[in-house]
Amino acid sequence: MRRLLAVLVVLAVLLVAADRIAAALAAGKVAAEIQRTVGLRSKPHVRLGGFPFLTQAFRGRYDDVQVMADDVRTQDIRVASIDAQLHGVRLPLAKALAGSVESVPARTASSTALLRYADLSAALPDRRLTLAADHGRLRLRGSVEFLSQTYAASALGTPRIQGDRVSVAPREIQIEAGPAGVATLPGTVAGLTFSQRIVLPFGLRLRSVQVRPEGLQVTARGSDVVLGPMTRQ
Repeated sequence: MRRLLAVLVVLAVLLVAADRIAAALAAGKVAAEIQRTVGLRSKPHVRLGGFPFLTQAFRGRYDDVQVMADDVRTQDIRVASIDAQLHGVRLPLAKALAGSVESVPARTASSTALLRYADLSAALPDRRLTLAADHGRLRLRGSVEFLSQTYAASALGTPRIQGDRVSVAPREIQIEAGPAGVATLPGTVAGLTFSQRIVLPFGLRLRSVQVRPEGLQVTARGSDVVLGPMTRQ
């Protein structure tokens, strides 16, 4: 009996190991297909969760797929990094192995993405503002005009989600060189206001934004999403 139990334990370990090896190999193929389908610049890291993997592969539906990618270029802005969690992903393994996937649908998806301050500034049409973290709020540095004169100025603000945009209304405006009274003029607020459209991969909708030392961290969610070329999103 003990020998039989030992054999069963060994077989169970081998089956688990084989299942994980198959999941790792398939993850590489899935990553290549997601890169090609979505149009990512580099191959993402993909982890296929859920157990057992082989039964998921046979039915072409994966319970839990994690996709991590760096330097993602969208139509509007560069995303420094994104970590997406996809559930109910439908992707026939045969198509993934053959490289014939056209889209990757998922039941639900959520993600966390990092937008660096330099990339946010560069995405502005006239690059009029620079952004930086300042004790949990956003420091905006730019300039304002008064009587045909331009004055360097800065302000503090808290980023908010407004539809598909991240916006910041300036507060505590300071004129760095010039008449202090300029800071109270109506046009000053417009000169330091930040608003940028953010379109993330995988067709996700913005939910929240936080100020981090290295950039803005945004979270997004979606249901019945389809991973396809970002030009279609």
